[in-house]
Amino acid sequence: TAEVPGITDTEIILGADVPLSGALAAVYATIPQATEAYFNYINDTQGGVCGRKIVYKVEDNLDDPARAIEAVRKLVEQDKVFAIVGSLGDAPHPAVWDYLNENGVPDILVSVGAHMFGDDPEGHPWTVQMIGSNELEGLAFGQYISENLPGKKVAVLYPNLAMGIDCLEGVKQGLDPDKNEIVSEQSFEITAVSISSQVNNLRNSGAEVVVTNATPGFSAQAIKQAARLG
Repeated sequence: TAEVPGITDTEIILGADVPLSGALAAVYATIPQATEAYFNYINDTQGGVCGRKIVYKVEDNLDDPARAIEAVRKLVEQDKVFAIVGSLGDAPHPAVWDYLNENGVPDILVSVGAHMFGDDPEGHPWTVQMIGSNELEGLAFGQYISENLPGKKVAVLYPNLAMGIDCLEGVKQGLDPDKNEIVSEQSFEITAVSISSQVNNLRNSGAEVVVTNATPGFSAQAIKQAARLG
């Protein structure tokens, strides 16, 4: 039989690309640490899986698509991983999932909320999404608003990424148009330094309920600016 990459008589080599440095590191860098801790637990208490110890290799994707491609290629072509497990990054992962599927590399427990990662089992059979999609999340927000805050004007603040666009679409699907109206849609680039202008636009729109789909840094900016504006 053909040799399976990443599996030897003694080891199973797994990999992931994660933002370990940069603005998102404070949030995401601890996640692969927890994953590795669990794998170490399996190794120490159960001798690994089928007598093989799990080796977990993590590369920094800097939350950048170009860097993610380099990181994943290294894991697959140099480190010879069996699978990519628990990769993170809404901007990076769309850049690598075609490569992984074309090369038959299992791409599992993807921690990215864009619905694309769960909606194409035929075109991308090697990818398995772990978390619920941002579209479903937005749908739930929209339904809640119409059920509990009828008549309120709604606005959405979101990044110009698949995750944000999906959330916006979900909110639109969930809102009852007879009960609530979206008065402002404010997007921002993930590379932006400030989103003050977007928050100002939200205030000027007369919105009474704001749905924010953003990473912690941008969410904190929005909350601070909203409080300052009153």
